[in-house]
Amino acid sequence: MYEKRKGVKAVPQDLRKYLNESQLAELHRMECFGWSLIYLRRPLFQEPVAVLAHDQGNAVGVLDVEGKLNLQAELRLRTG
Repeated sequence: MYEKRKGVKAVPQDLRKYLNESQLAELHRMECFGWSLIYLRRPLFQEPVAVLAHDQGNAVGVLDVEGKLNLQAELRLRTG
């Protein structure tokens, strides 16, 4: 199925499919500390950036393409 607005395929159920090796390694490590992948930002013609949230709901961070978790990234999250 294609997204009508951008003409790209919709994100599959398995978001990990879009992560590179560095991101996957860091995600696995962070999952041991209560973090989980909540969604991907897929800028056009760029590698995806993973957004992680802590299970206790008190922190959100961006996992960049080098596999580094940035807790200071400015994110605008939709609610509802």
